[in-house]
Formats: sequence, structure tokens, C-alpha cells
Amino acid sequence: MILSEKQEAKGTGSKKEEQNEDRSEYTDIYSKIKKHDVVQEAKCFHEKSVEEGKCIDLLSKIIYLANHGETFTETETTDLFFGVTKLFQSKNKELRRLIYLFIKEMKVKENEVFIVISSLTKDTNSTEYSFKANSMKVLAKIIATEHVPTIERFLKQAILDKNKYVEKGALMSGIILFPKASEHIRKWASEVQEKLNSTDPQILYLGLILLSLIKSNDLFSLSRQIQGIAKKGLKKMPLAQCQLIREIKKLLLSGELDAKTQESLLQFLETCLAPANPDMVIIEASKALCELITETNSSVLTNIFCLLQIMIDSPKTIVKYAALKIINKIAYLHPQLASQCVTELEKLISYANKSVASMAISILLKICKERDLELFLGTIYQYLPETGDEFRVDTIKAIKHLVKRYPSSHKILVDFLKKCLKFYSTIDFKRAIIESVQYIIQIAPASRDDALSVVADLIEDCQFDSLLSKGLEIMANEIPLVEKGDTYMRFICNRLILESERVRASAVTTLAKIAFRKKSYQSTIKNLLMKCVVESADEVRDRAALYLHLYEIEEAKKAEMSNMIFGEDTIDVNALESFLNANKEQLINQDKSLTIDLSLIKVDKALKEGIAKKESELEDVKAPTAKIEETKVSNAPKIDKHREELKKVTEFESYGDPSMVSARVILTDSTGEYEVGITKYIFAGVIVLQFDIKNLLTDQILSEPKMSL
Repeated sequence: MILSEKQEAKGTGSKKEEQNEDRSEYTDIYSKIKKHDVVQEAKCFHEKSVEEGKCIDLLSKIIYLANHGETFTETETTDLFFGVTKLFQSKNKELRRLIYLFIKEMKVKENEVFIVISSLTKDTNSTEYSFKANSMKVLAKIIATEHVPTIERFLKQAILDKNKYVEKGALMSGIILFPKASEHIRKWASEVQEKLNSTDPQILYLGLILLSLIKSNDLFSLSRQIQGIAKKGLKKMPLAQCQLIREIKKLLLSGELDAKTQESLLQFLETCLAPANPDMVIIEASKALCELITETNSSVLTNIFCLLQIMIDSPKTIVKYAALKIINKIAYLHPQLASQCVTELEKLISYANKSVASMAISILLKICKERDLELFLGTIYQYLPETGDEFRVDTIKAIKHLVKRYPSSHKILVDFLKKCLKFYSTIDFKRAIIESVQYIIQIAPASRDDALSVVADLIEDCQFDSLLSKGLEIMANEIPLVEKGDTYMRFICNRLILESERVRASAVTTLAKIAFRKKSYQSTIKNLLMKCVVESADEVRDRAALYLHLYEIEEAKKAEMSNMIFGEDTIDVNALESFLNANKEQLINQDKSLTIDLSLIKVDKALKEGIAKKESELEDVKAPTAKIEETKVSNAPKIDKHREELKKVTEFESYGDPSMVSARVILTDSTGEYEVGITKYIFAGVIVLQFDIKNLLTDQILSEPKMSL
């Protein structure tokens, strides 16, 4: 894309310097091109005498359209692709660079990509370094996983090439290939480690990224490498230094390092806060330390906020925004520190750059006092239409923390959420609103009526089935607790007529749940459910029939069944499946009835409450920490598989059956001499770790292994 820039000559002195980025105007010379015209012009690729200048301009237009969301049909893509492949004969560097970019950007069929593989492979052996480096990156992007071994050895050798541009291309190729061929790329460890001694900032930056991927299963080895680089220092290499800070943060958050190593790495991060360092390094170090340090009274955090206050007054808009973003993310955990910047933040409310002004308002919203709450909400509401969805969602989430601090101001907060429904926005924004409404009801029950009106407005004008179901669930829980619950019944009935099968089924469940919790509604709701029995949709019809059947059973059994069906007692679906599989023959034989022991398929109440409490605590102190997700595997199948093994160990007999069994996780590097895996068994109050060791060598035998934690 080619852009021409015009700087407006408005303002003088410091004002012009401060806001020159915001007063820039850009004219996009390709803004009026159309896909149809470009496809017609593509005939020039097939001419006998190729005009390189014309092809360069046309390829620029095609790439521009692709990057701006324009979609090409399969036929158009194929025609353009075959036309571009004929341009490989050209030696023009600019044209060849655009050819490589075109192949990377366009989504070509796998059975067509092989046509350029030979041309790209030929370019990897070219004496022209730009052809060689670019072709490697394109090959890494388009090659199928099964063909990686054919180019892996060459790419590995290219890391040690004398030309720096080729070295960078090889390292970038490794980063691109790693997700689909990690076993092959892990063999590059020694070559990548050698590049960490390079004096080129970009090579060192790419080397750090690739090394962290290669050593992701061997954190001890990676920590030693990182420590060595940190001791050496990376002065005048801000990009590499920022990447080093990110890698150190990942290591510290992993919790796998010893105390001495942690202290050493934290000290390095603190040295990065020195004012002599570039702004980007200070910002990256500040962000990392704020995530790692939890003590509010820490001298390091105090130092960080002093630096951030200085950056807020920076003439560079990007520095202002970066500093504000750090303060915004940690304002939940350290509001008293963030409140030190109130004076500077208030000045930014009227700042010309809307992103900076919106971020400042968002921070003030998190730390503001109750008497200023309505004023700040009114100010931020004016900015919401002009902001991005990420900022909107962050603003709505701040409401949850405000209601916890100021529960008596629930009406102001609910009214603000109701006004926000007027904006046309994404599912994430509306989900944040409905979750905030639910949270407000929990914290301030007096807000129930106002909150239900917000939910009613949302489900009346919402195109997302998942949010409609969520809103109906809230109504089912809260309508029986208000005096004039019939006011909201029409909103539920409308869902039975206007929505999809999934939402209609949720509406049926909502009506039935209300009827069982509030007897005065039973006759009306029973008539509505009887109409749903003749529904064409299976899910709606079956649910209505089930709930009507509950009216007919004995009162003694009705309470237990309604608790099971309406979510008071949660069913473990995997445990139910396991039970049914174990009794398959009895199910098939219709002469015998199958009695299900509900205690076997219920989720343990204490465990459920503990998980809910932990999730609530995590939500309250939500901060931008590294997310290490552990796969939660269903109980029953895994428990059945390992139960016999556990019974062999007499020490575990008193624990009973585990409530959860995790998936096996590999702890070591797969290229090593042995493989160590771990499986976790969760009992009531006890966690058992099972380690297993697999020998990866065929000519040696492992003996007397020892495990230490």
C-alpha cells in the first residue's frame, strides 16, 4: 500500500509537537479501486512481454484488497495465482518481493500450492540474498507438514549463513514452522543458541523467540540461557531487550524456578527501569513487574508508578497510551497506587486523541469516589460510541468492581448499563453487560427489579442465542423473588414465538422453573407448556412434556426431581454416561427397569461450591497475568481406567475414589533420552501426583530412577 502524508500546520511550539501525530492526515491512493477492475487487469500477467512496472502496481492493489478484507472467489484466486507464478522469471527485486508476499497472503488450495514449491526451492539456493531469505519464509508458510523434512536441513544450515538477511529469514522460518513441525525445529537448538551471541539486534530478537519455543518443555535449560543473556546485557538493542523481558516474565510466572534464580531475574527487570533505557524497555519492564509483584507497599511498584506518571506527560502519544494501559490493567489490584495519578488523568479527559482520553476515563472509573460516580459515568458514556469494542468491554467489567465497592449506588450503575444497550456492538460487549447485571443482583439484591428490566430489554433486541439463553436463566432465578414478576412474563412468552429452537427450549425451562418456585404462576404456565407439547421442534416438545410430567408425580419425589432438573443439584454428564454404559444390557432388556442412584451422578456439592468460590475470587482480583490453562478431563472414564491401579496402593485406600483425573502432561523435552509424564488425581482434600518415565533409548536401560519435587 502506498500512502501520501500531509502534515497540517496548525498550532505552534509545544502544542504542535505534542499532538503532531493526531493532526496527521493520510490519503490512501488505493481507496477507490474495485476488485472487478483488478481481476480484469490481471491479464497483463499472461502477456508475452511482461511490463514489470505494471505488474508491480497490480500486485500492490491485489495485496491491498486482500489486507482490507476483500474476498476473492476460488476461480479468481486460482487465475491470479497461476498468472503470478509466471512472473518468477523476472529478476526485479521489487517485483519478486511482491510475488512472495502475494503467495503468503492469498489462500490458495493445497493441491495448487505445489506448483510454486519447485520455484521457491530453487530460490533458496539463489546467490541473491533477498530471494533466498524471502523464499524460505514463504516456503515455511505454505508447505504441508509431511513435506517439512525435505527443507528442514537446508533451513537449519541457513541459520549459520554469512549473510545476516538470510540468517533472519531462516530464524523466521523456524518460528513459522514450529506450530506444525515442532519435532523437527527442536533439533535446531545448538544453531539457535549460537545466534544468541550475535551483535545484530534483530537476529538476537528472533533467536530469543525461537529458543523459547524450542526449550518450552525444558524450562531449567531455558532459564540458564536467559540468565546468561541477562548478565551479558543488551544495551542499544531495545527490541531484543523487550523480548528478553517477556521471556523472563514467562519463566517467573511458571513457578518452576528456584528462589536464587527468581531473585536474580527480578533484579535484572528492576535494572531495566533505569531512566537511561529507551521508553519501550521501561514500559515492558514495568508491565512485567506489575504482573509479578503482588505486594501493594513494594518499593519497586512505587518506583514504577513514578515512572508511569512521568510517561503520562510525554509528548509522544504512543508512550502516553502505553503508560495508561499498564495503569488500567493493574488498577484492580492496586487502586491506591493508581489514585496517585488522578490529577494527570483528569487533564487527559479532554485530550485530542480519543484512545488516550478513553483510557484515562476508564482508569478514573475504577478508582473514582462514590460522590463522583455519576459524573464519570456520564462522561464515559459520551465517549463509548467512538471507542473500540475492547475498551467498551473493559468499561463494563469495571462496573462489577464498582458495585462491590459502592453497593448503595446500584441504581446509577444499572441505569448506565441500560443506556449502553442502545449501542450496536459485538457479542462480547453484550455478554459483559449481562454478566455485570447478574453480578449486581448478587451484591445488591435491592437492585433486582431494575436489573430485570435491563435483562428484559436485552433479550427483546438481541440476535445471539447464547445471550438470550443466559438472560432467560437470570429471569428464571430472579422473577420468583420480586413482587411484580408477571411484568416480565411477556418477555419470556415472546421468546416462545419469535426465536430459534434453542432459545424456545430455554424459554420453556425458564417458565417451568418459575412455576416450581412460585406456586401462584403454576396454572398459567401449565397452560403455556401444554401448547408447547405440539411444537414441531423436538427439544422444545420434549422439555415441555417432561416438565408437565413433573406436575403429576408424588410430592415426596417432586422436590428431589425438580432440584436435579432445574440445576439446584448438578449432574455430572460423564458420570451418567459411564453409569449407562456399565448397565447397557439392562437398558436393552425392556422387561427390567433400571434404577439410577442419583448420588453417583451428582457433582459433589462441596467441590462445586469450592470451584465457584475460587472463580469468584479470581474474577475479583483479575489482572493481566499469564494464562496457563490446564485441560479439565471428565471424571468417570478416566476414573474407571485408573481405579484398579490406585487400589493396588494401600496408602490410597482411605482417600476413596478421585473426583477428577487430569490428562497426562509431558514434563521433559521430547528430544531427550527419557520422557517424564505426570497424571493428577484429585481427592477430597488431597492431590496425588503420578509420575511415569519412558526410556527413549533403544540401546540403554534406565535403572533406579528417582523423583524429587
